[in-house]
Amino acid sequence: WEHLEDSKQTILSVSKQDLPPIPILPAEIRDWVDEQNLALAPVDAPPLNPKLLVPDESFPLEDGESPPDKELFLEDHPEVSRLYDQYLVEWEIWAVERRRKNKIQKIYTALYRLLQVFNKQSEVLELVLGFGFLDWKQSREDRVVAIRRHAFATPVTILFDADRGVISLEHPSEGARLDIEDDMLENKHRPSREHCD
Repeated sequence: WEHLEDSKQTILSVSKQDLPPIPILPAEIRDWVDEQNLALAPVDAPPLNPKLLVPDESFPLEDGESPPDKELFLEDHPEVSRLYDQYLVEWEIWAVERRRKNKIQKIYTALYRLLQVFNKQSEVLELVLGFGFLDWKQSREDRVVAIRRHAFATPVTILFDADRGVISLEHPSEGARLDIEDDMLENKHRPSREHCD
């Protein structure tokens, strides 16, 4: 508690992520795999398609006709599986890093949206950081009310450094203050303040 009150440091700092592009897929296997799924960096790489429809260029055609499709089977093209296995070595290194950066970017995006809302409505909004979690059922008259929310809060300031692409949450200039959040409780259930200073 004393550390929080004396602290004037940054609570959280998140940088906009430079998301690395997916390794280039060899042309020989491009039609055998779902490239869009690969680009999502799933934990498990998508399998190769067991078969493929391609135009039959050997089919005799009249003028203006398009060739019909023919089926190619993966089992008849072991070189495709070998190439894919080689590609996956590089792809898996990329996918691990991309998933890590995606998580950071998701937080950055959420904070950026919060920043925009707060900048538009800062006169009527207060930005706080919640601590703890109260999960309690309270009887009120003829019903039971579920209370699920943070137990403590401290005011924070959100800052955006556009040059560096960094969003930060910091204690306000007047210093940190920790408040008990118990307004959702009936008076008889609220903790005593005598030991809270």
